[in-house]
Amino acid sequence: MKSILHLGTWNVQTMLLAGKMQEIANQLKIYNIHIAALQETRWPNEGWIDNKDNTLIMVERPTLQEEMVQASY
Repeated sequence: MKSILHLGTWNVQTMLLAGKMQEIANQLKIYNIHIAALQETRWPNEGWIDNKDNTLIMVERPTLQEEMVQASY
Protein backbone atom coordinates (compact mmCIF):
# COMPACT_ATOMS: atom_id res chain seq x y z
CA MET A 1 0.00 0.00 0.00
CA LYS A 2 1.38 3.40 -1.00
CA SER A 3 1.23 6.40 1.29
CA ILE A 4 1.59 9.99 0.22
CA LEU A 5 3.79 12.20 2.38
CA HIS A 6 3.33 15.95 1.95
CA LEU A 7 6.38 18.13 2.66
CA GLY A 8 6.51 21.90 2.95
CA THR A 9 8.76 24.81 3.81
CA TRP A 10 7.68 28.13 5.27
CA ASN A 11 9.47 31.33 6.26
CA VAL A 12 7.31 32.21 9.29
CA GLN A 13 9.42 35.35 10.07
CA THR A 14 8.86 34.90 13.81
CA MET A 15 7.16 32.57 16.24
CA LEU A 16 7.56 34.96 19.15
CA LEU A 17 4.00 36.29 18.75
CA ALA A 18 1.13 34.98 20.87
CA GLY A 19 -0.88 32.37 18.98
CA LYS A 20 1.63 32.01 16.14
CA MET A 21 2.29 28.31 16.81
CA GLN A 22 -1.43 27.53 16.66
CA GLU A 23 -1.82 29.59 13.48
CA ILE A 24 0.98 27.62 11.82
CA ALA A 25 -0.42 24.29 13.03
CA ASN A 26 -3.84 25.22 11.61
CA GLN A 27 -2.40 26.14 8.21
CA LEU A 28 -0.34 22.95 8.01
CA LYS A 29 -3.48 20.95 8.76
CA ILE A 30 -5.49 22.82 6.09
CA TYR A 31 -2.83 22.05 3.47
CA ASN A 32 -2.36 18.49 4.76
CA ILE A 33 1.39 19.01 5.33
CA HIS A 34 2.97 16.15 7.27
CA ILE A 35 6.50 17.54 7.58
CA ALA A 36 7.38 21.24 7.35
CA ALA A 37 10.69 23.06 7.60
CA LEU A 38 10.07 26.40 9.32
CA GLN A 39 12.65 29.16 8.85
CA GLU A 40 13.18 32.41 10.76
CA THR A 41 11.36 31.23 13.88
CA ARG A 42 13.53 33.48 16.08
CA TRP A 43 13.56 30.85 18.81
CA PRO A 44 16.97 30.80 20.49
CA ASN A 45 16.94 27.22 21.81
CA GLU A 46 17.13 23.72 20.42
CA GLY A 47 14.81 20.95 21.51
CA TRP A 48 11.31 19.72 20.81
CA ILE A 49 7.70 20.36 21.77
CA ASP A 50 5.06 17.64 21.65
CA ASN A 51 1.35 18.30 21.70
CA LYS A 52 -1.60 16.09 20.83
CA ASP A 53 -1.45 16.76 17.07
CA ASN A 54 2.11 17.89 16.30
CA THR A 55 5.75 17.58 17.18
CA LEU A 56 8.00 20.59 16.71
CA ILE A 57 11.73 19.87 16.49
CA MET A 58 13.94 22.95 16.75
CA VAL A 59 17.51 23.02 15.49
CA GLU A 60 19.58 26.16 15.69
CA ARG A 61 21.85 26.61 12.70
CA PRO A 62 24.87 28.95 12.70
CA THR A 63 24.43 32.20 10.82
CA LEU A 64 26.43 32.76 7.65
CA GLN A 65 28.75 35.09 9.59
CA GLU A 66 29.38 32.40 12.24
CA GLU A 67 30.07 29.83 9.51
CA MET A 68 32.59 32.18 7.86
CA VAL A 69 34.42 32.71 11.17
CA GLN A 70 34.54 28.95 11.81
CA ALA A 71 35.85 28.31 8.29
CA SER A 72 38.68 30.81 8.74
CA TYR A 73 40.25 28.81 11.60
